[in-house]
Amino acid sequence: MSIGSLAEWYDRLRIEVVGPRRNLGGVPTGESAKAVLALLLIIGMIGGVMAWMTDGATWRPIVGFPALTVGSLGILLWSLIREDEAPDLMRQACGSYFERDGFCFAVVPAVADGQARLDVYFQNRFEKACLAHVAIRPSQKFFLNRGSIQAIAVPIECDGGAFGVARIPWGVPSKYQGQRQSLDVAASTEYPTGRGRMIRFRDGVRVGKATSSLWPNVLTVAAAATGTFYLSRPARLKFRLPKGVNEAVPEDARIRVETLWRPPIASETGDAKSPASKEETDAADGLHDWEFPPA
Repeated sequence: MSIGSLAEWYDRLRIEVVGPRRNLGGVPTGESAKAVLALLLIIGMIGGVMAWMTDGATWRPIVGFPALTVGSLGILLWSLIREDEAPDLMRQACGSYFERDGFCFAVVPAVADGQARLDVYFQNRFEKACLAHVAIRPSQKFFLNRGSIQAIAVPIECDGGAFGVARIPWGVPSKYQGQRQSLDVAASTEYPTGRGRMIRFRDGVRVGKATSSLWPNVLTVAAAATGTFYLSRPARLKFRLPKGVNEAVPEDARIRVETLWRPPIASETGDAKSPASKEETDAADGLHDWEFPPA
């Protein structure tokens, strides 16, 4: 195998690991452990060949590079063939997605009855529940300054392995409707009772940490825009703003957070129970009427 073929194979693997980028508006991808292993594998293979072909090479590179190759390949194969205990519903629904400490999410614009929304799809990679805050604000470097649309932070409680969506009503000023906009996105995550085991292994695009002087605890638009938010190294999301939608949202408009699927619950005998509701059962079978992102 040539060096060019190895580089092409590595690039394809890296894209597969971090996922497609189209639904995140070209957000830069971060490092992945699998991609690093693939790179180490390539280095080990090339170094091993060169060590064997070089006259007078010491035993260290002759032994070290093959050992690096075998070790990287073994860990990489193990990481690729291990099975998730919970389905990757985020990938099915959104393609690419963000992540903060095991809490995965994607921000998707939607419109219903003339009202724009930001739908935040989410899923927990660990077996124990987490509390996350997702913070969203217009990017400062683009045409829509931060005074036009308030920053929003929404609290999301997510059970272990669960998948759901938070629907946030969103007002869009008429002069910006139909134009492309860039948003900064960050999140904070905590696990009150610990994380437990990881039950879903594919990671998302890592985002920076969000902090606030006053995290909202009431799911209304007014509460979501309360306080001062600080985003450390936020990710960036781009999309075209919808047309023909309301310019403002009532302050008492509710933010709806729905859990669309939960992993089966283990009984005392060790057997798995079915999800509690028909909606969750439908979602687990791929039959739930989700509002998927537009193509």
